[in-house]
Amino acid sequence: MRRSVKTDRQAYSRHKATARTRSAMITLAGQDIATLPPCAHPSERRRADGDFRLFCERYLPRVFN
Repeated sequence: MRRSVKTDRQAYSRHKATARTRSAMITLAGQDIATLPPCAHPSERRRADGDFRLFCERYLPRVFN
């Protein structure tokens, strides 16, 4: 006996919601690398937050020279 189209749509909607939740959990787990260490120079970090060039030169000197 064939299920109704409405039942099929509901089942597919539940499947999509489950897949979306699983995908979000996998993404979050992959992004959780470690806690950040305490900042040694908070004033310099605040300056680098507002100055992209300073950030690049200070924290990524091998890439941006």
